[in-house]
Amino acid sequence: MHGGEDLSSLVKFKDESNRILESGKFLVHKWESNVESIESNGMPNPTTFLGHMWEKREETLEITVPDYPEDEPVTKRSILSHLGSIYDQLGIISPTLAEGKRIYRNVCDEKK
Repeated sequence: MHGGEDLSSLVKFKDESNRILESGKFLVHKWESNVESIESNGMPNPTTFLGHMWEKREETLEITVPDYPEDEPVTKRSILSHLGSIYDQLGIISPTLAEGKRIYRNVCDEKK
């Protein structure tokens, strides 16, 4: 993931990255970008990025958080299981996950 100030800096980054990777025999087949002139032909919009939906033209990233099952009792195990099921490699929703961890801590404190 990389950003640039203007189109020329992005083109320069793409060309230099291709050159460096090709020198190590790593061939880049596709480029995804919110700038159509930089990305490879035929790339879909929206697409996925690290498991999340990326709307390139609107520059939005959609992170799906599953609902906690209403019929499931609230236990330490179920809370940890639910928190662990949320995939957020970029750490974008860490503040929200921190709230879930606080709930878990409160449940643990109540059990003592």
